Amino acid sequence: MNAVNKCLRSLILVLAMAAPRAGVAEDAAAIIVDRLRQSCPVAEPANEQAAYETCRAALFADERLHALFSPALRWGGDVPGKSLAELELTHFDPQVLSGLYLSLFETTGRVSTTSDATGRHTAISLQVRFRNGLSPGQFPYPFWHSPAKWTAYDSGLIDVVLRSRRGSEEGLPPVRSATPPAFDGRWVWNSAEGRPQPSTGWFDGLLHQDNPHLGDVVDGYRRFATTMRNAACLSCHVPSNPAGARTLVLLQTPAHAAGEIKRVLRAVRAGKMPIEDWGDPAPLEEGLRQILLSEGQAFSDAVDQALAWERQAHEPAISR
Repeated sequence: MNAVNKCLRSLILVLAMAAPRAGVAEDAAAIIVDRLRQSCPVAEPANEQAAYETCRAALFADERLHALFSPALRWGGDVPGKSLAELELTHFDPQVLSGLYLSLFETTGRVSTTSDATGRHTAISLQVRFRNGLSPGQFPYPFWHSPAKWTAYDSGLIDVVLRSRRGSEEGLPPVRSATPPAFDGRWVWNSAEGRPQPSTGWFDGLLHQDNPHLGDVVDGYRRFATTMRNAACLSCHVPSNPAGARTLVLLQTPAHAAGEIKRVLRAVRAGKMPIEDWGDPAPLEEGLRQILLSEGQAFSDAVDQALAWERQAHEPAISR
């Protein structure tokens, strides 16, 4: 990859409080900033890989941070001139968002907060840099499937909105970023050593290698993924969002699917998924629907058992 300079940005997280109470948003903002500042500080280029791994492990295991984002949140690009209701966003489990996505940022800890006129939204502006120099397999999926996606990735949306603006680099170490490879159409692939990629999508960092349920989780996903392909689920639930869903659910890697499996099962049981071109439900053939539900439930159960083991065996505890 060719190294180029990269700039600081402001990562703006806006908290939406359904029933705001005095100080609640401010307390939440302080927790978020404290967690990111402690776990993901700006690192020298030579230390970026180790810093990323430390950040990712901490955010995967941070129960209090997950609780602030619970039960789920939406992430995506902010488009000037569009209302929040018009944006195309991706639905994420809090643990997946924290460990796979927020860990891609390092922060100086410089922060400011503002509230809107209604008092229902508090914006946290946190100065960050995007870790563009990681190896391809460490991103949750190939962001370079779209050149615009890659160049704009240091903007996005969390819960309500996350915007990007250029910040000052004064007094900070230089950081290298990288020109991404050409996208070959694959969302998952194997490394030269035969290891599934992206590694973060195969529970690297989420589940420890000594987890006795890890094999069941991986096998369960592979069976579920085969059924999803037969049901054409993966023609829509991929990052390119070919169906133009307003709220996208990603299922193309085991980690993404693990975060969304219960939501998927509820939608299939209720007959809300899949949908046809006009957005109306398109019922599955009953035999295929039952296989999808059976394999999906087995995968979900394996994920629950693996996470329960992690909570007991490793500290700090991991929760969903």
